Amino acid sequence: MDYKALGKRIKTRRKQLKMTQEALAGKTDVSASYIGHIERGLKHCSLDTFVCICNVLQISPEALLQESVESALLDVSEALTVEERSILHDIAEILIKHHSD
Repeated sequence: MDYKALGKRIKTRRKQLKMTQEALAGKTDVSASYIGHIERGLKHCSLDTFVCICNVLQISPEALLQESVESALLDVSEALTVEERSILHDIAEILIKHHSD
């Protein structure tokens, strides 16, 4: 999981909504400094906090996680054999197709 990329997408979405860290913190019942740490990828929030952030920012968890998961898969795939990469690619294609249906 690329937590820095995830934090950057949270920050981008927050700014699109013209929301301060303090406002997001107040609506998610965490501190503004904690939001700052999440946005910089320095701390990882709980699933409950992540879902709350998504709800407040009016964005799906999938939209925030997609690139982080793709980045993690790329990191893992570098250590795989050609055959294992091919299998991983096939699985990703199936998941993408299933998600778009």
